[in-house]
Amino acid sequence: MAGQRGVALLLAVWVVILLGGLVGGLLMTAGSEARLARNLIAVEKAQNLAEAGINRAILLLLSSDDLAELELGGAAGFTLRFDDAAEIAVTIRDSCGQIDLNWAPAPLLSAYAVAVGLSPASARQFTEAVIAGREDGYRSSGNLSPSGFGQLPALPQVAVPNAIPVAPWQTRRDIARLPGIGPRELAALLPGLTVNCREQGADPQYAGADVRRAVTLSGLPGRSHRLAYDIVAEVKLPGGAVAATEAALWLTRDSDAPYRIVHWYRR
Repeated sequence: MAGQRGVALLLAVWVVILLGGLVGGLLMTAGSEARLARNLIAVEKAQNLAEAGINRAILLLLSSDDLAELELGGAAGFTLRFDDAAEIAVTIRDSCGQIDLNWAPAPLLSAYAVAVGLSPASARQFTEAVIAGREDGYRSSGNLSPSGFGQLPALPQVAVPNAIPVAPWQTRRDIARLPGIGPRELAALLPGLTVNCREQGADPQYAGADVRRAVTLSGLPGRSHRLAYDIVAEVKLPGGAVAATEAALWLTRDSDAPYRIVHWYRR
């Protein structure tokens, strides 16, 4: 009898241990799922706030009788803050103060790459890769290569899923896949690039210092039609969640449809 009681006690102890482990595991799983849910909610909130920043910038553009008052020399920026300490940093750039990956000639691309700090050999490699990529893209899509200003539609088509691309370089961040473009090169090149201008040159009046230097080196200035804009909205929440949205749009003179979204990218 004593031996049986000892075995029963041992079994009871093991059952208690197993039940404790099971309950502890369930509590840990529940805690992890709660943290995951909070993180997902925070990220979604940050993304929605970034899109709100884009829409606020569009309203600013549409409400400006004279866009020159935005002083888009390089970029115009503003910050929105909320009571919960959420902050949205928004930047608006005149696309024609930047260099269009689909239209810029080789001398301007190369001069810009050198201006931002790439070596002459790396600048040449970058330029050749950009031009080769867009020529391949135009051939595969059936579009004409932009050797002149009048060969493509005056306004870009709105991108839709599964549609034939209207241009080979769909976003400026596509250059990240080019050989020799690492994080450092990408960060240096991005500020002066666009896919939204559709002009061969870049307007120095609305350009940053590196683009102005490249325009001077290449001798290929441009004229801004003042209708194309790149907008970036970046959000950081107090809890650490971050999000960013980039949009490219064209303003129109149509009161029923005053602007067209060319590109909308969440990152």
